[in-house]
Amino acid sequence: MRNILLLVISLTILGTFDLQADINYSEHIAPIIYKNCTSCHRSNEIGPMPFTSYSEVRKYGQMIKSVTSNKSIPPWQPTKSFSTFINERGLTDIEIKMIADWTDADMPQGDPSKEPALPQYSDGSQLGTPDLVLKMSEAFTQKGDGKDIYWFFVLPSGLTEDKEIAAIEFRPGNKKIVHHVLMAIDTSGKARAKDKDTPGYGYIGFGGFGDEGLKPIVGYVPGASPTVFPDGIGLPIQKNSDLVIQVHYAPSPIDQTDQSTVNIFFRKDKVERHIQNFVMLPIHLKNGPFIMKADSITSFRGEYKLPIDVTLFAVGPHSHLLNKYWRVVAVNEKGDSIPLIEIKDWKFNWQSSYFFKKPVVLKKGSKLIGWATYDNTVNNYLNPNNPPKLVTWGENTSDEMYYLPFFFTTYKAGDENIVLSVEEGNDRLILKQNLILNLSPNPVSNDYVTLSFEPNVEENAEIEVFDISGRNIKELNQSYNLRNGEDKLNLQVEKLQIGTYVIKLKSKNYESTVNFVKSSKD
Repeated sequence: MRNILLLVISLTILGTFDLQADINYSEHIAPIIYKNCTSCHRSNEIGPMPFTSYSEVRKYGQMIKSVTSNKSIPPWQPTKSFSTFINERGLTDIEIKMIADWTDADMPQGDPSKEPALPQYSDGSQLGTPDLVLKMSEAFTQKGDGKDIYWFFVLPSGLTEDKEIAAIEFRPGNKKIVHHVLMAIDTSGKARAKDKDTPGYGYIGFGGFGDEGLKPIVGYVPGASPTVFPDGIGLPIQKNSDLVIQVHYAPSPIDQTDQSTVNIFFRKDKVERHIQNFVMLPIHLKNGPFIMKADSITSFRGEYKLPIDVTLFAVGPHSHLLNKYWRVVAVNEKGDSIPLIEIKDWKFNWQSSYFFKKPVVLKKGSKLIGWATYDNTVNNYLNPNNPPKLVTWGENTSDEMYYLPFFFTTYKAGDENIVLSVEEGNDRLILKQNLILNLSPNPVSNDYVTLSFEPNVEENAEIEVFDISGRNIKELNQSYNLRNGEDKLNLQVEKLQIGTYVIKLKSKNYESTVNFVKSSKD
């Protein structure tokens, strides 16, 4: 028996050595590189060096071994053992070992005739001829100073009637510097006004769309597929609205220009449901207010109880440079915990929205719960404040955010059987507010502000006011009976100090928020 065991061990060791000796670029490494790396690492793309041939990959073999062994490249933030998403990036343990073994064996090429063909990448739209093309009206220059920059651009839709989006595709004008993009639809004209009041084309901005009151829709990262919505599901875009894009431009040693484009495809078939959006904010925190003292590590827990049955398609945590950790779960009506997303090492530069391979069906009464941890100490090398200082909510680099969007539709029988796949193009889904809240004036310098809306049911609602850190201004809370159709009420705000506030409307069928600014009467 002992001799048989020794024989098995010997054969296993010999097999391992034979496998390592046989690993070569053409048959083993090229398929891994071309599938996972080349989409970004090629001419005119964001990758700093090309991986399109044996000589190019061999040149950086030791570096590739290092970054794949520690799993920092390909970049993918969510913990894969926690939940599963479409379009996941990353290598298997076997692929990582093959790269390491090939590198240690002096990176043999093998038979070039056995190397797979280099993937073909489209220079135009991947979806055909778009119905609407929105292009930056001017080329933007990214200074060659080796620094990141975040810039907003407002693209007027020019629509004369409301439409339903079936697919949306961002096309970077300069793939060398376009790192990632966030997009939103603006019906208020606020972004357009801000652009007009800012010298030059567009305006600088680090965070997201929080202070403009805009909701995020689709985003773009290099290598991502266009967003295509499933049949019967659409994203409404209103007439005269603007598409607002925030572009993260990567550092460059020389001046670079970019003039990017967004292709939009309208829904031709019947729209049965809209993709909707709920954003968990500091007003939903169970341990607020949203304040991080200097030299502290602080964790926050937000919670929201679903008022209706929903089919959850995606989640997209957003915060700035102090954040280190996100964990989001759903607790269904039976009390079972459903993992949605965990990010153990949050990196602002690689943020995204993440779409489940199988959407999560949640019944009325289920809870969405999100934990986030922030490191406001000198040990956080990304801390923008040196020395650390007290930090609260804000759009600036030195501020922070707890901003947790969920993307869903109202539930429909059979949603339990939906499975999304990259092949079908369903890698991003988007939003629609339950009830649009309009404020006038905003900013407000007088004693009251008028809140207007158009509900389609009559029911009792609770109106609450919060400061931007999530502290409830209880003396302004009130009950209100919603009326079907055009409706409005006046809120007394004369006692509020100068600053930014959030009005929250909550009823049986609605829960919506809107920001306003209290300014000086001078």
